[in-house]
Amino acid sequence: MCEFRVKVFRVGEQVLVAACDGDLLGRTIRSEKGVELHVSEQFYGGESLSAKETCEAMMAATSLNLIGDAIVQLALSSGHGHPDSVVKIGGVSHLIIIHV
Repeated sequence: MCEFRVKVFRVGEQVLVAACDGDLLGRTIRSEKGVELHVSEQFYGGESLSAKETCEAMMAATSLNLIGDAIVQLALSSGHGHPDSVVKIGGVSHLIIIHV
């Protein structure tokens, strides 16, 4: 079972959920085209949550920033986002959803 790291940011009525596959925390993902994404403790390093708890956090979000194959698959299978919106950075799935 995959561990998810989930951090929730609240500003007024806006709720951003930043989440990653636990094994990516602290790593820098690099694409062949030079794009880098650092999976930082400061941004993604919130609580360790189960899949069910992570889904509950995503349901309450107005925006999502997700990195990792497992977390992105969980989001898609829970009805968040569309597979065509997923980008790969260094072979790792990344999905950003902003509800307006």
